[in-house]
Amino acid sequence: MPTADRLRSFYERSEERVQFSIKANRLLTHEITPRWADAVTEFKSAVAPLAQRGKLCAVLFQFPQGFRYTDENRIYLARLIGAFAGYPVLIEFRHAEWIRPSVFQGLTERGAGLVYCDLPKLAQLPDGKALQSPDRRQAGTGLLQQPPRRQRCQERKAAEGDDGTRTVKSRKTRKQESLPAQARESTDTSK
Repeated sequence: MPTADRLRSFYERSEERVQFSIKANRLLTHEITPRWADAVTEFKSAVAPLAQRGKLCAVLFQFPQGFRYTDENRIYLARLIGAFAGYPVLIEFRHAEWIRPSVFQGLTERGAGLVYCDLPKLAQLPDGKALQSPDRRQAGTGLLQQPPRRQRCQERKAAEGDDGTRTVKSRKTRKQESLPAQARESTDTSK
């Protein structure tokens, strides 16, 4: 399970230039127990530093091939997505049973997106290229709502007034800028 301190450290080292997509812990996807709600609380606490700063692009729930389309799993999935209301949720199924319009509609209604995996090649792995994949541009179809991660990040930046352009500075330039003005003048060789 990630920790808030570790993710805060990643954020600080990124100099606020990176958006983060975090894969959910196996306790929420592979090793589900009756105490899964405790794992939700712990995971949400861990990603809080990124979410609070608007740097969380996605939380990916990557389910194993053994997570089949059953009533019990459908109820769990609905509750899990509900527990992450307000978070950018992406779901990856590794069994083709889940690939059906009713699932696409359920994900859309809950504000969750769908991710297809292309590797490793597994017998029941959904093939996003061969299937008629959901397309968020098909308004009113009840299909996938989440745009691709890159587009969501760009939309978030635009909403924050960030045009996405960055000035890349060398290490030497950053070091000089951190010096007091008088010291900068003495190290400036461009004059």
